[in-house]
Amino acid sequence: MTDQTYNGWADWTTWNCALWINNDQWLYDIAKECVDYKEFLHEVLYMVGMENDATADGADWGEANLEEMDALIAEIQETPQDWAVRTFRSIKLRYNYLKYGNAFH
Repeated sequence: MTDQTYNGWADWTTWNCALWINNDQWLYDIAKECVDYKEFLHEVLYMVGMENDATADGADWGEANLEEMDALIAEIQETPQDWAVRTFRSIKLRYNYLKYGNAFH
């Protein structure tokens, strides 16, 4: 029996969608904030208003293998270190705003 996968993914569509998420900063940042691939699709296609429901290469976002895409989203979830850095920046900006009336000091 021959291997029916594409570069280790279930198929070309799943591989291509994963490739876009991992290599486009905007998509990656959205994926980091999502619980699973369904939430990612909702955010990208409906909330943000992506004009096309396919990648620039023509892979339909909705046709990607759900299990594999959920695993991808789980892999790129925000780490505790990322959260700490983001939280520290937020606190620093609020402190500067309260102290100086301007968050950019």
